[in-house]
Amino acid sequence: MIKSRRILKLINCFILIVILTSCSNMNTSSSKSKKLTGKLTILTDKRYEPILKLAANNFEKENKKVNIEIKTDDNLYNDLESNIKAKDKSIDIVSVEDPYIKYYISKYMNSFLNVSSDISYYSSNIIKHQLNNVTIKNKVYGFPWSTSPRVIIYRKDIFKRENINVDDIKTWDDYIVLGQKVTYDTGKQFLTNVKDIDNNMYLVFANQLGTSYFNSDDKLDLDSSISIKAADMLKKLYSENILFDLKSRKESVQSILNGNSVSMIADSQYISYIERNFPGYKGKLGIMKLPAFEPGGNRDVSVGGSNLLINNLGKNVDLAKEFCKFCISDDHTIIDSMKNYGYFPVFFRDYNLVEFNKNDSYFNQNIWQILGRTEKGSFPINYTQNFINIRQECSEALSSDNLKDKQAKDILDSLKKSLEEGKTIENR
Repeated sequence: MIKSRRILKLINCFILIVILTSCSNMNTSSSKSKKLTGKLTILTDKRYEPILKLAANNFEKENKKVNIEIKTDDNLYNDLESNIKAKDKSIDIVSVEDPYIKYYISKYMNSFLNVSSDISYYSSNIIKHQLNNVTIKNKVYGFPWSTSPRVIIYRKDIFKRENINVDDIKTWDDYIVLGQKVTYDTGKQFLTNVKDIDNNMYLVFANQLGTSYFNSDDKLDLDSSISIKAADMLKKLYSENILFDLKSRKESVQSILNGNSVSMIADSQYISYIERNFPGYKGKLGIMKLPAFEPGGNRDVSVGGSNLLINNLGKNVDLAKEFCKFCISDDHTIIDSMKNYGYFPVFFRDYNLVEFNKNDSYFNQNIWQILGRTEKGSFPINYTQNFINIRQECSEALSSDNLKDKQAKDILDSLKKSLEEGKTIENR
């Protein structure tokens, strides 16, 4: 009798282990329980090509009868619009970045698959504002895939020589005072940022304060007190010769590694790129959150990201859905993409993984944990249908030369007036 009870207990334990194991391995992987076959063609730009190739290779290993082709397009968004108008069926999935997402799914809603029921299983583990980006009228038209929290990478060795303790840096005003001292002592540029459409410092500051070009009602927010506060800080950083614009990521990285600059605005792709390509700088660099506007204020910023949209006319819609689910939630693929290519996930369940929270020996910090907390603490950006129409004009109007010569409020007032008169921001 006792022996029978022991056997019964062992059987129950075994069943429990099987259940727990199956739950813990439940990625998307309906693909693991289905025999998937067919070919997928994915359209993207070069920035996301290696990340998608990694995901495709992992997916093909699990699904031997699936073949995935990655196509890159340097003129992705113009060509995508042409493909949609031509009702092109050859592309199954396309990656679309956040600034463009509402334009495409608003204007060409019927061209992209409604995946509301498919993503519902994962939605509780996806950053909410990233899910909102692909949602119109309570319907979801894509899989949020990546996001882009922002931090500062700085030279630990130079900070140490200058007796700077990063824990003492609370506000941007603190950073300006330290920057003036370091520049005086060393002649180095204190803070750099890449001056391109994806790294606009005004948008970084606006996001830090809880707004963007548009408010939650889809109206231009350029004349609000918060927007003026963001532009005033940008003017201050330029005027005090603390912030310098560089032309490319490569130039920004080379500048800090060569010691020409001391710190730079960065995302996860910078971190991965530096670790892979410059092992000799191990221990010389550190990561910190952006300073706040006031003591105790918000230090979390996230600007940008990418999404996977499925062609409604594609021949392999079901296979495309399984691949998208795999991309956003497969643990191994996510961790490998982070470490190798600086991909940062929207699937925050993975922020609890052991690998995600390990100390990074290169920086001697829990860098992914810092980025995860930054992402979860950041405000949403309202990527309206008209977002792409005005960001270039905002970037040009709020250039360093303009801000040094004029008052930030005057620039923003003039910019809003010209945009409204030109109907650039017409609400469609």
